[in-house]
Amino acid sequence: MVEDRVEVVTDSNGLVRFDSSTITNKIIMKKKTITIGALLLAMNCFSQTDTLAYSISGKEKLEFDYYTSNLKSITKPKKYQDFKFKLKEGELLVLDLFDDVERDTLYLLYRDVTVYYRNGYVEKLYFSSNDNTLSVDGSLVKKVIVHKPELK
Repeated sequence: MVEDRVEVVTDSNGLVRFDSSTITNKIIMKKKTITIGALLLAMNCFSQTDTLAYSISGKEKLEFDYYTSNLKSITKPKKYQDFKFKLKEGELLVLDLFDDVERDTLYLLYRDVTVYYRNGYVEKLYFSSNDNTLSVDGSLVKKVIVHKPELK
């Protein structure tokens, strides 16, 4: 068994200092452990770089570049349909519900959104479809379905 041996030394100024190689090694190991833990936490926090940006407007699904706001693609089905978004861990989904711009004979009231969490929980949410923006963290959620709109 290794003992911690502390030697008390008085220097020329009369100050007492403790000299022990085992205590010093333990302190160094604790500092290394804390530093490695902090680095892993920082890497995990900054690893979430993939951001998906979509807008649902009436029958259309628009995909945007989140950082430049440039339109990447438009999906225009003939009829109203459900839109599904699958998320990988580390992705962030920014979803804008903006049915207020749809100008046809149908007036949209709200959208049902079903959220499938990674822990198995399923949640059904209702949002006003006039103008709502949702942010969904992929580390918690694996799938989001925006259902067909309810009519007024």
